[in-house]
Amino acid sequence: MSVTTYVARFDYLAKFYTQATSKVWRCMKFEEGLKHELKKVIAHMCIKKFLTLVKKVKMVETFEKSDGRVIRNHGGGSFSGKVRVQSQKSYARSSQPRAGAAPP
Repeated sequence: MSVTTYVARFDYLAKFYTQATSKVWRCMKFEEGLKHELKKVIAHMCIKKFLTLVKKVKMVETFEKSDGRVIRNHGGGSFSGKVRVQSQKSYARSSQPRAGAAPP
């Protein structure tokens, strides 16, 4: 189940909960239902705002689906929903000696 589907289902089921709930409780319950791969990345952040938590989980899900490629947020300091996936760079060692390096 994708995060978007989980959020919709979580919101739907939360309507039927009759006890008073806090924002912190809602975030804790949401985290408990996440897949282990997402939970292990998000849990240590201790996010107390539901919308912020949802955005972060969606970012992690996007990263998990990208096969480990680097994901960077372009467009300012806050997450704007636009994620750009960049290809991995090859870090092969150059066969040419560096200038000023001692010979092997």
